[in-house]
Amino acid sequence: MLMKEKNVFARFNNVSISKKLYLVVGVLLGIVTLELFTIWFTINTISSIRSFVVAESSWSKSQKDARYQLLRYTRTKDEADYIAFEKFISIPLGFRISLIELQKTNPDKKIIREGFLKGNVHPDDIDDMITLITRFRNVSYMKNAVSIWIEADSHIGNFISIGKSIHDEINSPVPSKEKLTELVNTVDPINQRLTILDSEFTQTLGQGSRQLGNLILTILFLVILSMELIGLGLAIVVSKGIIKGLREINKAANDIKRGNLTKRVNVFSKDEIGLASVSINEMTEQLIKSNIELLQSKEDFESLANKLQMQNKQLIEFAHITSHNLRAPTSNLFSLLHLYKKSDTVEEQEELIERFEKVINHLSDTLNDLMAAIRIKEEGCKQTEVINVEIVTIKTIEILSGQIIETGASINYNFSAVSEVLYNKNYMESIILNLLHNAIKYRSPDRKPVIQIHSEVEDGKFVLYVVDNGLGIDLVRHGAKLFGLRKVFHRNKDAKGIGLFITKTQVEAMGGKISCKSEVGKGSVFIVNFNSEL
Repeated sequence: MLMKEKNVFARFNNVSISKKLYLVVGVLLGIVTLELFTIWFTINTISSIRSFVVAESSWSKSQKDARYQLLRYTRTKDEADYIAFEKFISIPLGFRISLIELQKTNPDKKIIREGFLKGNVHPDDIDDMITLITRFRNVSYMKNAVSIWIEADSHIGNFISIGKSIHDEINSPVPSKEKLTELVNTVDPINQRLTILDSEFTQTLGQGSRQLGNLILTILFLVILSMELIGLGLAIVVSKGIIKGLREINKAANDIKRGNLTKRVNVFSKDEIGLASVSINEMTEQLIKSNIELLQSKEDFESLANKLQMQNKQLIEFAHITSHNLRAPTSNLFSLLHLYKKSDTVEEQEELIERFEKVINHLSDTLNDLMAAIRIKEEGCKQTEVINVEIVTIKTIEILSGQIIETGASINYNFSAVSEVLYNKNYMESIILNLLHNAIKYRSPDRKPVIQIHSEVEDGKFVLYVVDNGLGIDLVRHGAKLFGLRKVFHRNKDAKGIGLFITKTQVEAMGGKISCKSEVGKGSVFIVNFNSEL
């Protein structure tokens, strides 16, 4: 019975596993994009402020040079000095053109650009300066800076008027020394006021730059913190949901294996795991119904008894396969979650999220295959198809990626001899998964696991070799019970003694055989002769 949906998390559980992973990746990509945009915006704005400071420096220097040339002209009466004055003062006049246009409701950027070019502003800086003013024109520090600029421009206008008056007086038929002195005395007060305004303009932009920097640092901190919390939270929610469902399936499978048909799988979601749980419940109900029908029917008792015995056998085998085959990806999910929590960078977390997606997609495929296997009758158990063993091996390596990363294992494969075989798909995936998983599980503590899997053709039959450098097995002591049910040969807390038993059962059910060569401390070689058509 499906648990009641109490909150958003319960409804989220009903989304398919692949969509959950897409959501996690999408959220992380969105946050990273926001972070990159914030960084770009900060750099662009600070660069624009820098451009304004450089432009202000050019404006101030030109004004000082114009003052110098004007005062020199009053002493030398040389027209070249006055021409130099006009040349220097033309730079602030260029800024005036841009200032007038910028104060309009719909300013013409072409006119603003021409003014800045006349003001000796670098062409590459002009667009950034225009964007800065138009974007922040209503922000306090930019309002103050523009106000200072307007006042300074008015003093430049007075400065130009004084320069023309000095020029006219010097070139008059009868120059007045007293009037000329009076005009010269008005230059320095204007220059002093412009010096103060220069300083205030620079300080205002500096204050704005600092405020912006502090704001952006706060935003970046919040974005990074949010990314960590959201990414970790979603990963934990998805992982816990999957692991919770798998544990419930494993528990129910163990109950069924012990013959307890009264228990039902608690269904927590409507995703692939939830559908598998529903199928197991339906299978159990069907089995109970078959038992009742068998007890009620006296006719053809032997046939019905054989059918029931076959169903029980299939159910127990399925319970073994489900419990064992789901343990590896479940353990792998725990490993990936552990690595995710220990990761330090966004790149590592994104790589692990991708691995999460691959493992969960493969887990979804496995669950779908197991669900289909539940409904296969005895005459259909050995349905075969052409299987590419290399593709199955690659898929298995992806399923075990978390344990491979955690243990530093190296898995090499070579199917150049033969890569395709006519076989049962579920059995082939289970056989390769069990052999590779065992090779990693029973690795030597003295070295990193190195596993080789390759194919050969012997007497026209497909033969698979799995070679490892693990702990090895004492075949003298344990050879006779190597493939027995619940037989373990190492003190490994995860050892169940089921994997090799399932593998041998599946190989022999298809008419093949499996053998082992092993040496303690050096490793093992498992040889599977599938006795199948190539």
